[in-house]
Amino acid sequence: MNSLSILLLLIVLFSSQSQSLSDQASALLQLKNGFSSMIDLNPPWIRGTNCCNWDGVLGDAASGLVVSLDLSSHNISGNISSSLFDLTSLQSLNLADNLFYRSSLPVLGFEKLGNLTHLNLSNSGFSGQVPSSISHLKKLVSLDLSTLFVNGGQLENPDLRALIRGLSKLQELYLDGLISLIVALIGVKLSPNPFLGFKFSVCLVVRFRGQSISLCPNSRICRMLSGYLPEFPKESALERLILESTNFSGILPASLGNLKSLTKLDLMSCHFSGSIPSSIGNLSQLVNLDLSRNGFTGAIPLQMGGQRILDINLSHNNLNGTLPCSFGRLPNLTNLDLSDNSLSGSIPVTLFSLPALQVLQLNQNKFSGQLEEISDASVSLDFVDLSDNELQGEIPKLIFGISTLKYLALASNNFSGKLELDLIGHLRNLSYLDLSRNMLSILNGSGDSSLLFPSITELKLKERVVK
Repeated sequence: MNSLSILLLLIVLFSSQSQSLSDQASALLQLKNGFSSMIDLNPPWIRGTNCCNWDGVLGDAASGLVVSLDLSSHNISGNISSSLFDLTSLQSLNLADNLFYRSSLPVLGFEKLGNLTHLNLSNSGFSGQVPSSISHLKKLVSLDLSTLFVNGGQLENPDLRALIRGLSKLQELYLDGLISLIVALIGVKLSPNPFLGFKFSVCLVVRFRGQSISLCPNSRICRMLSGYLPEFPKESALERLILESTNFSGILPASLGNLKSLTKLDLMSCHFSGSIPSSIGNLSQLVNLDLSRNGFTGAIPLQMGGQRILDINLSHNNLNGTLPCSFGRLPNLTNLDLSDNSLSGSIPVTLFSLPALQVLQLNQNKFSGQLEEISDASVSLDFVDLSDNELQGEIPKLIFGISTLKYLALASNNFSGKLELDLIGHLRNLSYLDLSRNMLSILNGSGDSSLLFPSITELKLKERVVK
């Protein structure tokens, strides 16, 4: 290629890029002119200047095309001009936290933004229907519709299930505070209810490829949601499943164990029943597990999550059988609550040696036998409640060597033997102590009793206590 040809090619390329920049600048200015109000832009949008240097606009250095438009928190009101959709090179569009009250999103146009990977319309105040054209954004990775609408936002045709069906690359879907959208995501039935206004029957969409499903915008709305868990497919990317305080019911499917990426499972205060599937032991990434206040029955699975787990709450169910020894081998466990069940057998002494454990609640069960002497008590344990069981024999002396204890409840058991107040006095941080309704002999000891409990606010030694 000779020098003249190269020169002509450069002139054509420069002309093409200049024309492209001019077109983009015109589209942006038309968009701005459609707004009724907005805060001052800095740098300002001025015709004849490079639009990639304007406030909220980001251009690609190589191509000179606008790839990002961020007008969040600009107090914008008015309408969205169709010129927005002339910016076909956009990869990120953020119109969050604005004042588009009573304005509707354009029905058509989003399908032209085929390069879009991030779309944030949260807290923008739009009304009306979510445009079906969003469903054509095949490259979309993140979609935020949180609190998108005021006064009559709708997602009916398409519903959210249809909206996201074609978004195969979607990883993040934010619906906070949007009950209409949440129901559309998982809803299959909507029927009137004279007491709550509406009752929703729902079935989770198992083809959803996002990382989080949360149905808890507020407690009143949650109680309007009912449904069941489906069979979960293999290789799911779901990381958080939160159905707390909904009316979901039925059994937990064995396929729950397919959610290998799950870090949080919160089914607290639902209406699930049946046994906890043993496949829950496959959830090796689980950090938080809360199945409390349901109707689960049967034995606790031998394995509950893996080494990463921090919190296990199975309280207020109808579980029976013995406590799996695997609980005593969870190095990061900080909170274990199995209270108000019908668990029996002995309490593994290894629980008291877990290095990270802070809260141990085993009260209101049927644990029996003697507590073994603790050889290596945890230095982080501050809350222990073993009350309302059938434990017997002497209280291990080393339990009074756990200096971090603030709350100790051993009431309503069959503990016996002699216990010196001097020993209890070693717990300098203790604020609550309940040894009532046992068969203990409490001895004054040799120390000054006025100095025994510097932090105590409640002390119970009455009823079956023998002094």
